[in-house]
Amino acid sequence: MLDTKTGLVTLHAQECLMRDVTFKVSERSRERVLKQRRRNVHAFAVGHVIGMRNFYPFNPSAAGWIEVHYNPYSAPFFVNKLTKQEVKSAVFVLFTEEKCLARDATYGGRIAA
Repeated sequence: MLDTKTGLVTLHAQECLMRDVTFKVSERSRERVLKQRRRNVHAFAVGHVIGMRNFYPFNPSAAGWIEVHYNPYSAPFFVNKLTKQEVKSAVFVLFTEEKCLARDATYGGRIAA
């Protein structure tokens, strides 16, 4: 996790639950990835941490969760992995070592190629 005031990494976690999350992509840095074909950190989820590693106020395996994915080579935004529709934000987001799950997502109008 990154402290937005200092820009420093303040915490590492295997799982993290956040609320009121907005997904952001730096287009300039994404263009650099496309040009150099080299990974860099340029996509973020900004929100409030409310739980860590199995201390969740509800069951994340219950219905209503979608898997969110980001691939700079496919689209300049985060997408619902199943439908490829743009995901702009979500009320809850759960990050695990394998995936990112979102609940009560807000969709944009774009679809990934």
